[in-house]
Amino acid sequence: MRERDAVIGRNFYIRRKKPTIYETVHICKRSWGWRTSWQETVNDGTENAWPRWCDEDHSLDEDGKYISERTLPWEIHSVEDIRRYLLTGEWELIDEYGEVYPDWESEIAELVEWDGGKASWNARHPEKPVLWEPKEHDKESGNGYRDHEGNIMVRGGFC
Repeated sequence: MRERDAVIGRNFYIRRKKPTIYETVHICKRSWGWRTSWQETVNDGTENAWPRWCDEDHSLDEDGKYISERTLPWEIHSVEDIRRYLLTGEWELIDEYGEVYPDWESEIAELVEWDGGKASWNARHPEKPVLWEPKEHDKESGNGYRDHEGNIMVRGGFC
């Protein structure tokens, strides 16, 4: 993890390797003081449906309907669902700064373990340890749940 990762937030996405601008899906946010918050994505036409605010699709027909199908092969309800996308080899892990993570397995593992930067800070500053516990979006918003691995999954958009 780079030093800047410990002090600023970072959004992560999966993106089709042969992308159109419409095939980038927000999967999580890591931010100082918070555990990683993972994004649920469903194909039901609600605000959680893909694509939400990652890209705007201007390909509407004369009746205002989308020209292309706007669904994912499967919905995202867990970190395991995200891993399944990446395991196909058709998708890659990318962050909001455009950095692609070829070793996505290690990065996903770090995101799962992220403790709001507490451990990293304490290792570098043993004389001034952080004593607080990281916040969790599902508890703060009341709009989340835990997947079968215990990861925080959030319904609805967030940044």
